[in-house]
Amino acid sequence: MQFLKKHYEKIILCIVLLALAVAAVMLGIKVSAIKRSLAKAGQTIDSYPRVPLNPVDLTAFEQSLAMHTNPPAIAMTNRHLLFNPVRWYKKPDGSIVKVATGTEIGIGALQCTSIKPLKRIISLESASGTGDRARFAIGVTKQGALDRLEQRKKMQYASLNDKNKYFLLKEVRGDVQVDATLVLVWVEDESNEELLVSKAMPNEKVTDYMVDLSYPPDNIEFKGKRVNDAIAIAGENYIIIAITENQVVMSAERNQKRTIVPLRATP
Repeated sequence: MQFLKKHYEKIILCIVLLALAVAAVMLGIKVSAIKRSLAKAGQTIDSYPRVPLNPVDLTAFEQSLAMHTNPPAIAMTNRHLLFNPVRWYKKPDGSIVKVATGTEIGIGALQCTSIKPLKRIISLESASGTGDRARFAIGVTKQGALDRLEQRKKMQYASLNDKNKYFLLKEVRGDVQVDATLVLVWVEDESNEELLVSKAMPNEKVTDYMVDLSYPPDNIEFKGKRVNDAIAIAGENYIIIAITENQVVMSAERNQKRTIVPLRATP
């Protein structure tokens, strides 16, 4: 007993070391067995026929990668809805129009459908008498006059060197009763322009234009409009400030912004 009491630590240490040695031997045996099992399993798998995998379709991923590599530019114009939200317009018939380009409503949607020239026409209507006593009936038509009464043909009777508010009869050429040609000096506008007038060939000059306008969003027609006439579309007032043979110039009453409306091409 005394021996055990003096050397029990050594005895316990020997037992532990013996156990560890046995465990190490068993672990080596176990590892060898597992290696043999894995090698056998690998040989079994290698003996199976190999089926190739189908290729993976990467088209969508490649397109996405290309898009992110070269992203589109940010649009900061009217089509950019963050800073320029889309407007919608309710027409009189209740339908709703999307204002995407700015030409769906307002002055951008106004159309010029027809432009008619307005003329000043001087015509020789009749002649009587002979020589210095010859007297002529001369018609004056001013289609561009603002006063409707002035737009009608007005008869003026004159002999050589007679003067009225429109013209001076300066000269008579040819036979009075057959083929007389009158030389008139136009004095109404102080231009003193010389005009040749005969029965066969009236003197015509375009002095103004009259226009027909159309506003499709509200199905409104503006017929026979002239310079200084006003129209109202989409809650805005506009004044016609100029008309030429192929376009109309409109001025907004609110800010005097000018817009050119070209004559619509005939299909």
